[in-house]
Amino acid sequence: MSFYSHSMSADEKTSLLHVEQLATRHSDWRHTLLLLVASVMGVGVLGLPLAFYELGAAPATLLLLLFGCGSVYSGVLINRLTLAAGPSSRYYSDLGYHAYGRRGRCAVRAVAYTYLFGTCASIVLTAAMSLVQVVAAVAGEGAPRLCLPYAALAVCALTLPLLQVRTLHELTWTAAAGILFIVAPVAIVVGVLAAAGGPAGGAVPPPVPPPHAAGTAGSGGAAFWRGGTGMATIMFAFAGQVIFVELQSEMRQPADFPRAVWWASVAYGSVYLLVAVAASHFLGSHVQAPVTLAMPTATRAQRAAKGVANLLLLLHVLVAFVINANVVNRAALQALVPERLQRRRLAWLGVTLTTLALWFVIANVVPFLQDLMGLMGATCGMALTYFFPIAFARKTLREKLGPRELRALPWVLALAALASLVATLSVIVNTIEHLDTSVVPPFSCGFGSRP
Repeated sequence: MSFYSHSMSADEKTSLLHVEQLATRHSDWRHTLLLLVASVMGVGVLGLPLAFYELGAAPATLLLLLFGCGSVYSGVLINRLTLAAGPSSRYYSDLGYHAYGRRGRCAVRAVAYTYLFGTCASIVLTAAMSLVQVVAAVAGEGAPRLCLPYAALAVCALTLPLLQVRTLHELTWTAAAGILFIVAPVAIVVGVLAAAGGPAGGAVPPPVPPPHAAGTAGSGGAAFWRGGTGMATIMFAFAGQVIFVELQSEMRQPADFPRAVWWASVAYGSVYLLVAVAASHFLGSHVQAPVTLAMPTATRAQRAAKGVANLLLLLHVLVAFVINANVVNRAALQALVPERLQRRRLAWLGVTLTTLALWFVIANVVPFLQDLMGLMGATCGMALTYFFPIAFARKTLREKLGPRELRALPWVLALAALASLVATLSVIVNTIEHLDTSVVPPFSCGFGSRP
C-alpha cells in the first residue's frame, strides 16, 4: 500500500490496514440484502421459462428448489469461512489463501473472474437484446431493425459513466431501483400472457423444437442435452456467490450476512418460480430466452407492454452489470495498474474501457443467451457455489463442523460434480448445434436470435 511508510513495522501496517477496512464498513444486512437481490436476480430469471419447457415442469421445479436450498447453505458456509479467515478477508480468493495458500488464491481468482467476465458478457447481450426491442416498439412496425452489435455498443456507452463508481456501498440505492426494474417487467410478462391466454394472433417467434425432436445425437440424445442445458440455466440463476465475501467486507457486522442470504433467497426464489411456471405454461413451445422476446404483439397494447417490459429490463440489467463489473474492475485495477497509480481516476477509466471492450466482443461472438448463461453456471458457478466452499470448509472448519455435516459434505460435492459435468456437456453440444445451424455470422444484425 503506497501510503504506508517504509519505516513502519509489519504489526503497525497490519493495524493501520485494519483501521482502514473498518472505516469502509458502512452496510448493515438490509443494504446487503438489496445488493444480493439486485445482483443475483438478474438475467438468470429470463432463461428459466425455457429451462422449464426443456426439463418439464415437475423436474424443473424440483431442481429449482434443490439448487435454491443449496445456494442458501453455500452462502451460510461462505460466511463461516469469512469469519474464520478474519477481518482482512475482502475477496473470495482470500478464503482460498486461508485454506490452501497461494495455490488456493490463484485457483479461486481464475474461476471467479472467468465467471464474472462471462456473466457481464451475458448481461451486455441481454441489455442489447432489450434495447433492440425497445427501439422496435418506439419505431413501430415496418421500421428497420436495430443491429445487435450497434445495440451492444450503445449499452457499453450508457454504462461507462456508471462504472466510475468504485464501492459497492455507493450502489445500494441503485440496487433497490434495480430490484423494482426486474419485478416490474416480470409482472408485465406474466400479466400480458395471462390476459392473452398464450401466444396471441401468431405474432410471436416460431415454436421452439420440442425436447424430443431429432438433434445432434438423435431424439433421445437431443432430449437429454436440452434437459441438461435447462439444468445449467437453473444453476446460473442461483450462482451469485462470487461477490459474497466482498459484500461482507463492507458490512459493519459480517455475522449478520446469513440473514441477508435467507431473505434474498426467499425473494428471488419466489420470483423465479412464478415467472418460470407462468411463462412456460402460457407460451408452451413458443418460449424464448430471454422470455420478454416471446411476448405476443398482435395488438397495439401488447406491443406497448412489450416495449415497456424490455425498457425496464434494460434498466435492471444495467444495474446488475454495474454491481458485477465493479468487482471485476477493482480486481483488474489491482492486478494491472501499479499501486502508486491505482487511486487516479484515469487509471480506473482505462480499466473500465478495457473490460467493456472485452465484454462487447464476447457478447457478439457467442450471442445465444441460454448457452452463455448455462456455460457460466455449470462450470464456474458450480465451483464457486459448491466446490470451493466445501473444500475450504473441510480444510479450515473441520473442528467447527458437526459429524453429520462432515459426512454429508463429500456426498454433496459428488452430486454437484456430476450435475456440473452433465450440464457442461449439454451446453457445449447445444452451442455447437446452434452455431452450425445459424446462417448469420457474428457481429451482424441478425445474430443473437436462437435458431
